[in-house]
Amino acid sequence: MNDPYAGLKLPAERIYVRDASFLRRLAAFVADLLILDFAVFSVFFGSIVFGSVSFSAVLHGGFVLTPAAYAAAVTMAFLGLTYFSLFEYTLGQTPGMMLFSIRAVNVTLWRSFVRNAYLVPVFPFPLLWVIEPLYLAFRRTRFLEILTRTRTIEQISY
Repeated sequence: MNDPYAGLKLPAERIYVRDASFLRRLAAFVADLLILDFAVFSVFFGSIVFGSVSFSAVLHGGFVLTPAAYAAAVTMAFLGLTYFSLFEYTLGQTPGMMLFSIRAVNVTLWRSFVRNAYLVPVFPFPLLWVIEPLYLAFRRTRFLEILTRTRTIEQISY
């Protein structure tokens, strides 16, 4: 089949690269959490966590976290860290990042684990739950991206 545009001298496609916006990052993160929740966590851990919570203790002002629920929470954190780290290392982006056309660059396996250290629910990593969004809101980049010398970018073609 003949290409009708073969003889035209059209300009080459231009690509503009910039840091991913806060809203794109947030939407991609929420999409990834939904994927993790529906595909992994609800299948494996729903009965463990809900079967381990003592609802009578919740009604009486206390929350009892049984060893099974604690083990499930640690396992979920490990699976989340693995999900984000391996997708970023192998593909440069998670499924949520794919949906919103953003990607991580300069990522190695070690850097991807450090980039996602905020998922570890052991002190001092939960401090990153506050530091990361604040840093991103004011500096337009994540704190752990600066430490790992990685970036999250979006490419705009025109």
